[in-house]
Amino acid sequence: MVNRAPKLLLICLAVCCSLAFASDDFAPIPPDELSMKDYPASPGAAAIILERDVYTDAGAFTESHYVRIKVFTDEGKKYADVEIPFAKGWSSVDDIRARVVHSDGSVIPFVGKPFEKEVVRYRTYKVVAKTLSLPGVERGSIIEYRYTLRGYFSGHWDIQEELFTRHAHFKLKPSTNGKLAMTSSRLPAGKQPERQRDGNLVLAVDDIPAFQPEDLTLPEDELKMRVDFFYVHGAAKNTDEFWKDTQQAWLDAETRFTGKPGSLRQLADQIAPFTEPLSERLKKLYARVQQMRNLTYEPHQSEQERERQGLKGSATVEDVWKHGYGTSVELNLVFVALARAAGAEASFVRVSERDDHIFHPATLNDEQFDGTLVLVQSGTQQIYLDPGTYRCPYGLVPWAKTQTAAMLLKKDAREFVSTTAPNSSDAVTERKADLEISRDGTLKGTVEIIFHGQEALYRRVQDRNEDNAGRDKGLEEEVAKWFSTAGTVKLQKVTGWDSTDDPLQADFQIDIPGFASRAGKRLIVPLGLFNGTDPEFEHASRSYPIYFQYPYQEDDAITIRLPQDLQLEGPPKSEKFSPGDFFQYEANREQKGEAISLERRLKVNGIYIEADRYPAVREFFRRVRSADGAQVLLKPVETHASK
Repeated sequence: MVNRAPKLLLICLAVCCSLAFASDDFAPIPPDELSMKDYPASPGAAAIILERDVYTDAGAFTESHYVRIKVFTDEGKKYADVEIPFAKGWSSVDDIRARVVHSDGSVIPFVGKPFEKEVVRYRTYKVVAKTLSLPGVERGSIIEYRYTLRGYFSGHWDIQEELFTRHAHFKLKPSTNGKLAMTSSRLPAGKQPERQRDGNLVLAVDDIPAFQPEDLTLPEDELKMRVDFFYVHGAAKNTDEFWKDTQQAWLDAETRFTGKPGSLRQLADQIAPFTEPLSERLKKLYARVQQMRNLTYEPHQSEQERERQGLKGSATVEDVWKHGYGTSVELNLVFVALARAAGAEASFVRVSERDDHIFHPATLNDEQFDGTLVLVQSGTQQIYLDPGTYRCPYGLVPWAKTQTAAMLLKKDAREFVSTTAPNSSDAVTERKADLEISRDGTLKGTVEIIFHGQEALYRRVQDRNEDNAGRDKGLEEEVAKWFSTAGTVKLQKVTGWDSTDDPLQADFQIDIPGFASRAGKRLIVPLGLFNGTDPEFEHASRSYPIYFQYPYQEDDAITIRLPQDLQLEGPPKSEKFSPGDFFQYEANREQKGEAISLERRLKVNGIYIEADRYPAVREFFRRVRSADGAQVLLKPVETHASK
């Protein structure tokens, strides 16, 4: 499983490189803060945020931030490294100031130059972070910094931070363009933003608990204290009217873009002759759209770069086809038009992608529907398709668009629908190994890893802009971490990087010294070759639900040949347990001649489990680790002297 949070790109911050700093840009530090050694509401904390101020001018698209942190322990000194991530090319920052104040009142202004490092790439976004390394931080120090972000409106206040916050103050100056509305989540009782006489909204909150993240749970924005702002345009008076108007506006726009159902009839017949069955024609049309240039999955380009390449905008599906390129949304619309021209019933679908948020109908913000799909009728079945996603196979939907809220753009469709629930068979990792173990405990041989469905799609999308060497290196590094014992893992061959329907397959040669350990004349051989791919759930308790991105399945088939002078002391033990329908584990182990045959299957069959069921989930994966950690003993082969 891989965890990812792509939409965080839209709420990132940015900084400039070359700035001047002065100590008199900040107010004097109160004496009680200089001498503070702990804070009763957060005892034992390594550091806390003393003050935090956020001012947003929605009309001017600016946000100003100020943070003051008190360091209590050596561990808290890490907050001297201030990382500010941002989606490069989309915003700018100025007026950055930073300093360190020691407990004796002495001041060290930051006069260095922030350095930039890449964090992650996602579609057209490149996430980088500017890092300020503030000097001289020690126990008792206070860290202060501020900056102004321009060309940016996040649309929310994140109330909770990684650190406990003594006091936070938020202020929003609304834009005059539209009616401002808001929703809030998990705020303290009696706390809500208040509108002042001048129309500004303010919120002050004291003693805000630190946010404690947990693995495999809902997107953080769904769990934190927060306030979301959005602008409602038009005359909608309530939630139902808003979404009805939104659906109609999207339907009108889609109709204008796709044109008449038969406008692409001749083209559709050329790609997929009408004499063929409709199901086969749809697959050919899908494959053809997948071959078009997808601008959404290319690195972000400025308007000047687009002009140099001669890239033009499109007003209709005919424009997109003529150009030979389009965004993921436009390519899905092209497929809709082609499918209709071929005689299929096809609908354009707006989808709320669940990778970073869960859809809330009461939040009247149409940006919640940030993805698109196509729904086609093929025989008696309705199938969701996504030709606008890079290398997405026919019949598969990217995990973020599965089991989530969607809006069907049809005249008779007025309610939200849910997209298809994913299955574990949609995300299978096969691991096959042909190995031999030597008398000294070294394990050697070949390992074949095959990624199917979601597992292949994720890796293809993630590494689409890498060259072959970069993709292969990343895959080799990923798989090397799976082995339970360190050794040499060398990639021999990869197939499927540039395919859509075929699995992604990687072949490795491994050499792992010390895989088995000596015990006198015996050899102790672990039966678990791989680790690091399944959740550990180390903590005894949990606050938030368990949320898998998608169901998945692992299938292992391993053969380990034994040294000729050693034999099994006893037969290996097989195990099987399945607590309910959500999880399944099976390990079949047996001796076949002079080799051990190991077959293992792990299935996770759903995505959401309430926190009160955490003990049972934790126990299941504890049993998985225990079963994977099984061992066998090899003893010298018995010989009998002839009479």
